[in-house]
Amino acid sequence: MRRKAARSAAHLFMTREELEKFALSLGGVHCGCPFRDDFTTLVMRHADSGKWFGIYMPAPVKSLIKGAGQEKAAALSDFFNGAKRAFVVCLKCQPELSAVLQQNYVGVLPAYHMNKRLWISVILGCDVDRGTVEKLITLSYDITNVRARREKERM
Repeated sequence: MRRKAARSAAHLFMTREELEKFALSLGGVHCGCPFRDDFTTLVMRHADSGKWFGIYMPAPVKSLIKGAGQEKAAALSDFFNGAKRAFVVCLKCQPELSAVLQQNYVGVLPAYHMNKRLWISVILGCDVDRGTVEKLITLSYDITNVRARREKERM
């Protein structure tokens, strides 16, 4: 049976501003535009180390679909409905969890423009609900939080 990606329902879609607001709520976070003359891309980073834990950016639909299996590619094609670009948030993720998420969600793919083993792309507005996106942002924040890991190792 072919999986269907959801249409942008309010509980699924997060705007750039909502992503930024949530990231900032984690504390010790700086969000900003990393590229000159690009005010769309948003990098979420730890304020103390500068280490990235997320990036919101537009991605070419062709590149997103390219690595997907046949069933997932068909569902994504239906979801994108001819669009050339889509907004994704790339987040750090353990490889085992990444595999499970990719099996269970049409809107979770190996990361666009990042290490595909350690990062995922979440297509905003697809089938990943807002609560899950927030949990994945928090997980990425925790995975990349070098200071907290060092303090934990000292104990």
